[in-house]
Amino acid sequence: PCGLAVTFEHHKRHVRHDFECEALKAQNAVSHLRQHQAKLRLRRDIEQHKQRKALRAAFDDVDVSGDGVIDLDELGVLLSTLGETLTGAELRSRARELDRDGSGTLDFDEFASAMVKWQEQELKDVFEFFDDDASGSISVSELSTAIQALGEQGISSEEADARAVRVDSDGSGLIDMDEFCVYMKSLMSITQRHEYEVIRQDDDTTVK
Repeated sequence: PCGLAVTFEHHKRHVRHDFECEALKAQNAVSHLRQHQAKLRLRRDIEQHKQRKALRAAFDDVDVSGDGVIDLDELGVLLSTLGETLTGAELRSRARELDRDGSGTLDFDEFASAMVKWQEQELKDVFEFFDDDASGSISVSELSTAIQALGEQGISSEEADARAVRVDSDGSGLIDMDEFCVYMKSLMSITQRHEYEVIRQDDDTTVK
């Protein structure tokens, strides 16, 4: 009986030890997840601030007249930058959709709202294109391909790979929608502004 009691006590301690180890693992996993989420929130907040500044700079670029609003002609150049070729009637219709206060022009808030919606929809479409199994995540290599497609011209595959690895903040080898959007928004803001500058320079050359 004494030996049985000792064996039972030893078994209890072993079970308790295993339970405490598993509890610690779970606690560490939760802590890691919370740290990752906090880091992602911070990155998102920083990116929103940067995006607001980038949108203001883009607005000033589009507002060639410098009057603080975007008129129909300026909107037409902007939409050309975004790959849309519209007739006069289509352009006027699009302007009415974006012009929430009916002033006939777009102020900064109307411009920013339109750009954010357009960008979010494009990013969603790109993400869903790569996430063909609808798992809610894409691989680092797939993100690298997206960076080469939407990023600066001439970016090497090695540089795209390195950037994609940095975006994978939790080291899982997979990129979720939040991680994808936080990075790609900043990349697209830079690229779109460059494209707008090129188109505007071409237009100025044509006028001259």
